[in-house]
Amino acid sequence: MTKVKFNAERILNSDTVYPDDFIELVNKYKDQVIEADEYPFGGYDVELDGSTYALYEEDLIVVK
Repeated sequence: MTKVKFNAERILNSDTVYPDDFIELVNKYKDQVIEADEYPFGGYDVELDGSTYALYEEDLIVVK
């Protein structure tokens, strides 16, 4: 498992259209360190509030 945080500034200020429930999730967890499964191709799976989200590297900040 990799410890990450949402790259909230990028997500919330992006031209990309995200679903409203995902934006709510980002706002809820934006200041928290969460665990993610990292995949060789650079993506991550994050499980929060009973759902799993597949995210790109630019959506997260790795916490060391």
